[in-house]
Amino acid sequence: YQRRVRGETTMFSPTCVLTLLLCLALTSFYSQVHSATFSNLQITSQPTVYEKFEISFDLKPTQGDTYSNPYDPKIVTVTSSFNAPNGREYLANCFYYRNFTRSGSLGHQILTPGIFKWLCRFSPNMPGTWNFVLQAAEGKNVFIYPRTSFVVREESHDGFIRISPKDPNYFVHEKDGSTFFPIGENLCWAKDTFDYERYLHKLNENNATYIRIWMSSWLFGIETEQTGLGDYDKSQDQAWQLDYVFDLSRELGIRIMLCLDYALAFSDPSGDSGWKINPYNKAIGGVLNSPDELWTSDEAFAYFSRRLRYIASRWGYATNLLSWELWNEVDDTFNYNSHISDVTAWHVKSYGVVRNADVHKHLITTSFGYFPGDIATWQNLDYLQIHFYNAGDMAEMALTTIPSLRAMVPKKPIYIAEFGTDWNWNHPSLLTNDKTGINIHNEQWASLVVSASGGGYSWWWDNIIDPDNQYYNYKGIAAFVNGENLDNQNYKSVPLDVTTTVRANASVIPLIGWGVKAPENLFTLQPNGQVTPSTVSLSEFQYGVSAHTELRNPPTFIANFEADGHFSMLISGVSPTGAIAEISIDGKVIQRKTLLPNSNDWMSIPVPAGSHKIFVNSVGSDWYQATLFQFSSAIYALQGYGLVGDSKVLAWVRSRTHTWSQVKQGVVQPVISDGKVSLNVCSTSMSWNYFWWNTVSGTVHSSGSVSCSCGGDGCLKLDVPYIDGKVSFDWGLKLLKR
Repeated sequence: YQRRVRGETTMFSPTCVLTLLLCLALTSFYSQVHSATFSNLQITSQPTVYEKFEISFDLKPTQGDTYSNPYDPKIVTVTSSFNAPNGREYLANCFYYRNFTRSGSLGHQILTPGIFKWLCRFSPNMPGTWNFVLQAAEGKNVFIYPRTSFVVREESHDGFIRISPKDPNYFVHEKDGSTFFPIGENLCWAKDTFDYERYLHKLNENNATYIRIWMSSWLFGIETEQTGLGDYDKSQDQAWQLDYVFDLSRELGIRIMLCLDYALAFSDPSGDSGWKINPYNKAIGGVLNSPDELWTSDEAFAYFSRRLRYIASRWGYATNLLSWELWNEVDDTFNYNSHISDVTAWHVKSYGVVRNADVHKHLITTSFGYFPGDIATWQNLDYLQIHFYNAGDMAEMALTTIPSLRAMVPKKPIYIAEFGTDWNWNHPSLLTNDKTGINIHNEQWASLVVSASGGGYSWWWDNIIDPDNQYYNYKGIAAFVNGENLDNQNYKSVPLDVTTTVRANASVIPLIGWGVKAPENLFTLQPNGQVTPSTVSLSEFQYGVSAHTELRNPPTFIANFEADGHFSMLISGVSPTGAIAEISIDGKVIQRKTLLPNSNDWMSIPVPAGSHKIFVNSVGSDWYQATLFQFSSAIYALQGYGLVGDSKVLAWVRSRTHTWSQVKQGVVQPVISDGKVSLNVCSTSMSWNYFWWNTVSGTVHSSGSVSCSCGGDGCLKLDVPYIDGKVSFDWGLKLLKR
């Protein structure tokens, strides 16, 4: 036998030909007798761009009727290769699934199980004729379902969320490049899907566009004490409920950050810990003797990566998935400080697993409980988050933490993913201090003008925001940013020159958390509210004279009081053994107070007019936590911050006194009628249109035009609208170049 190949003649012997034919015949016979079988294939009818396209089918293995574990890729892997009209190929993992039928009502949900089947999900990103090829692999044996075509229709949809290539501080929609500035709250769990319906509709009615969800053992988690490791049959009801929430959120225009695991599950095994019911715990059938072995165990990582692969395969289709969050507060896991580099390496590996399994390559992040988190870990993720509680002035917290973290890890989006008047549910007096959501309002507006990528998200959705109906706080900020393409102006966040004859309390928020010695101990408060050096060098933990002495560095503040006033500090936590707090003025002890274990309290002392040195100390055996230092009548009552761009300014001017903590203390809200703001924009244009916005209703209060009084800095001057201290406390400002 001979054939010609590229002009050359190749000879085959009869024996070779017979052998080849015999092999082909045996292969054909074997595949007919022992082939995995696809059947009952169905696809989404009339698919549209950026909407869920779903393939469902049954798959009979080569041996037996079902796979021993269809979630184990060593046993079976099923993929679909999607081919776009432009020739690009997308490879998606298929997954094993069980359908449920929902009935009942809120608090009485009933899920009736249906049949198991295979699904593959994908969101096509362009109209036209697509096709897919299904492939099942059992080890080295590969079985293919013939190529199938489908037609995708165009539809108005803004697509996936990406990081702006113009300005990495911001998120944009993939389809048209418009800004996505997420506004909303944590909504990590609820009673059931009926409860989620109630929450989500309230958020939608108030123009919120973002929630955060946990895959916890009590809701949405697919690997629990009941399931064991690596087999998700018994958690399909949990996964179905998450499907439901994703679908409803998509209908309501709400994006989701999905948190995949949390510190409680891997916390100190000696306490009341989630470790006791963690399926990784060897005591209940897992593979780890201690929670901290997770970071270095290859066997544990194999199971964890299997779960990550399933999650990314099932929900990676979703255009309303903003991001994957690998961990909630990973630094609260057991023995974290002994494994910092291991945790970083684990994140790098897990990032690769999720990115490889996620057909649409959503953003990936994580979170830390203590600011600023681990910089090496942040550098290997797509964007950064801040969790910060107990700040008496949430605006000042945002204005300080976001620039500080951005300086450490530049060119990545940052937002405040958790905040609240307290983190501890055992402190109801602090949790319920803010009945109207001043902390939410202030934090959102401060986040915007300090060039955060989102509005910041309160934690207490279930026992504060919802029962007190604080949802209205989302409307004003949503209206203000609507239509603003924040990455198109080369915005720079700057403090504004705002003056008034009225004086107010200054809020100083320490940024160093537990276990780090403050590098500085002398801080000067300026009349405009700025602190030198920055509070990134100030610790909120004041350590005692016996325990943790290597961390002691008690601070001294230099401040000028225009009139007789007070110095106060908010104590948000105390050592289990108690503590003694002491405050001195100009070398003289004014107050010493014994603090009960695990308590929270205010300390306040009178301060005469003039410049003074105020020394804060812990003179007992152990620590206390001071999350706010407050100086009355020490600075201007108005504060302004803004984004100054090429042809536009977005700014916020507020009364410093209108914070949740000062309202709780009964501080009188001042009337401010002589406020003035000066801006350095005259080199860009000599004439501007201005619009003052009501920050609550999201409507324009007043507008007009203004011209520069000179050509230098601060030559554009505006009068700040009247602040009555009753219903008006702040204003949004837009300036447009004429």
